[in-house]
Amino acid sequence: MRSKNFLIFGFSISALVGGVAHSQNKAEPAAPQPAASATSAPPYPAFFTKACSQCHDYSVVTSQRHTPQEWSDLVDKMVDLGLTAPDDKVAEIKGYLARTFPKE
Repeated sequence: MRSKNFLIFGFSISALVGGVAHSQNKAEPAAPQPAASATSAPPYPAFFTKACSQCHDYSVVTSQRHTPQEWSDLVDKMVDLGLTAPDDKVAEIKGYLARTFPKE
């Protein structure tokens, strides 16, 4: 069952990324992120790193730009597909994505 869910999730992400890329007139580069070093913090918040890296690379998320409602809907869809995070962290992820990767 887990393999089936993983495949469905993978196909959903592929379709989502393909649809987003197709719907944008031009691809906007992701906001530059500082390189992590032994003395610096990771480039993304821990709650984002833990939740979003469960299933895909950061570039799947960070290369997109959406309205707050669109980010909320996407995160809700990821929860439906198996994202495991407490409700308060899901809310933090939604806020972080809306602030950091807004639709311009």
